Amino acid sequence: MIPVRFFAAMLGAFLLLIGVLSFFGVVDFGAPTAGLYAGPGQLIGMFQIDGLHNAIHILFGIWGIAAGLASWGAARLYAQLAGLFFGLLFLLGLFFISQNYGIFGSFMMFNPADNFLNLILSGLSLFFGLVPDFRPRYA
Repeated sequence: MIPVRFFAAMLGAFLLLIGVLSFFGVVDFGAPTAGLYAGPGQLIGMFQIDGLHNAIHILFGIWGIAAGLASWGAARLYAQLAGLFFGLLFLLGLFFISQNYGIFGSFMMFNPADNFLNLILSGLSLFFGLVPDFRPRYA
């Protein structure tokens, strides 16, 4: 499989899994919850999560899997746009993390661990999104 397609599909699967499990409180090491969990909490005791975070994870997950399975161009576009999105979140996190760990007040829960992860995801996504296609060309 072409690296960018594999990356898009794997990142998508990871984000989808995290998004779905977080909605049910399965990965929240705080107090266990029953039913849909849309309130603020922590993922593996480190990353702030809330309903908006979970929805974004699910949407980016579905998009990544679809792009990875579709074509090289779709996967590359996904990686580039995901890289820009996570990079923007990283920059917002640098300047707008408030005392209560919310971006722009309490619009989306965010903390320094989230910010570091966004930097890593941005770098990886941009790397795979900007690598040229090295497949052999046959006449």
